[in-house]
Amino acid sequence: NREAAAWFEQALQVLQGLPDTPATRAETVEVLFDLRNALTLLGEHEQTLQHLRTAQALADQLGDRGRLGRALSFEVNCLFLLGEHERAIECARRARGVAEELADVRLRTVTDMYAGRAHLHLGDFPRAIEIFGGIVATLIGPLMHDRLGVPVLPSVFARSHLVEALAETGRFDESHRYAREAVDLAETTNHPDTVLWAHHGAGVHHLVRGEVAAATEAFRRAYAVCQAHDMPAYRPRISAELGIAWALGGRASEAVPMVQQAAAEAEGRKTSSYSQVLLLLAEVYLLADRIAEGAEAAARALAHFRRQRERGHVARALWVLGDIAARQGPADTARAEALYEEADRLATELGMRPLRARCTLSLAGLLGRTGRAGRAGAALQTACAGFRELGMSADLARAEAELAALR
Repeated sequence: NREAAAWFEQALQVLQGLPDTPATRAETVEVLFDLRNALTLLGEHEQTLQHLRTAQALADQLGDRGRLGRALSFEVNCLFLLGEHERAIECARRARGVAEELADVRLRTVTDMYAGRAHLHLGDFPRAIEIFGGIVATLIGPLMHDRLGVPVLPSVFARSHLVEALAETGRFDESHRYAREAVDLAETTNHPDTVLWAHHGAGVHHLVRGEVAAATEAFRRAYAVCQAHDMPAYRPRISAELGIAWALGGRASEAVPMVQQAAAEAEGRKTSSYSQVLLLLAEVYLLADRIAEGAEAAARALAHFRRQRERGHVARALWVLGDIAARQGPADTARAEALYEEADRLATELGMRPLRARCTLSLAGLLGRTGRAGRAGAALQTACAGFRELGMSADLARAEAELAALR
């Protein structure tokens, strides 16, 4: 990708030396789109945004609505990657307007694909499910294997993000089905970006469900793609997700340096994944019994999530901060309980059933350790019911063991 970007930059320099005609302007826009594809995978999002604004200006001068729509659509994704989710959704409205004007199904689908990511990160899971489910339903037959002019197979990309939204709301039968479909489709392409997204979706499904070994394998495969194919934009988040899977599987000491490096890289690239990586680092610190460092990382992540209005991530950060406070001693018991309750309220509002059950289990543990056995037992029974309904067998086993010990 870095080599490709260098060649496209040279192509732009050549075009600047040619006579300024409609043909050279149109060609310049196409090269800017190609350059965008390479720079996005390199994580150069601010530079990409500048190039897209140039492409929009040239398309306006040409009166070329199709190219303008594509430039706007690509800007939606760029704004999302910069953490500007609400601006991304507003830009998507403009791009979709062009798509409707031109009756361009491909432009509309790609725009929806990028807008869906913004809704997902804002914690609007029903809207994200509606958008990505609609894309999956649209891309059937030959369209299932059509790139639609973007550097990832949209039918796989949409399924991967649909999996994430479904898993966060506890719809695991559906998320499992779409994860398998994404992997099966990706394996027919031998295309790195597409293969990465397929395995990432599978990893998220297994991680949210508490299936640590399967999550580790899925993230390992996604991480291998990042390493082999010059895709640093994705590496921090995926390496951090692999790290938390390692830590949950008893390899916390190995996970710490890996996720520390991921956080440093994500911060340097100034992407929206930085806050997610920070929270994963906090969880790894907690599992490694490095409580003070975990508290600092989780607090920073929460501040980022609130600034970017990522409500689902806010709920998870509150739960992690509750677990950290619960480990900090009796003086922090009341704060831990308040954090769990706040996380539970937000998770309830957003329909995040797996997180709700885990908040209840964490609260039960806190109540039991502080001599409130009656309330702890009731909370454990609620957690068991939640895990049983969701089919989260590993979490259910833990909750049942704690309930048996309490009795």
